[in-house]
Amino acid sequence: MEIGSFIELDLRNTGEYFLEKKNIARLNMARAGIYHASRLLNCQKVYIPYYLCPTVKNFLRRKGFEVIQYFISENYEPLVERQETNSAFVIVNHFGILSNSFLKKISSSFSNVIIDNSAAFFNPSIQGTYTVYSPRKFFGVPDGCYLVGANA
Repeated sequence: MEIGSFIELDLRNTGEYFLEKKNIARLNMARAGIYHASRLLNCQKVYIPYYLCPTVKNFLRRKGFEVIQYFISENYEPLVERQETNSAFVIVNHFGILSNSFLKKISSSFSNVIIDNSAAFFNPSIQGTYTVYSPRKFFGVPDGCYLVGANA
């Protein structure tokens, strides 16, 4: 078993983690989940942390979004005081260390929140937000994304 990276391809038919059909979109990659959630929120701007793979920023820009980058604290918490209107706010749960109580608190402080739980697959989603999950970091699949939220 490898920890902290991608796991080898598992060809056993073991089923799917999210079995419910409602409020879940199945996409090909996590950045597509952030993009899809931003579209569902009807936003033209997306806040993302500087400490995030640059492919996310480049992908969103190619899709026509204005990307606003923000800094995070030494505890990986967003350092943003206010948010522009008509924007989505992506909170990345780096290494899965942000607690659900913190995510609930920060989600109530901002609007149009998207939680990137790519590194925290088993964290439950927060009501009133969109949550992105990346199974390839936890299961032997080549790629994929779950977007959980209203009308996903």
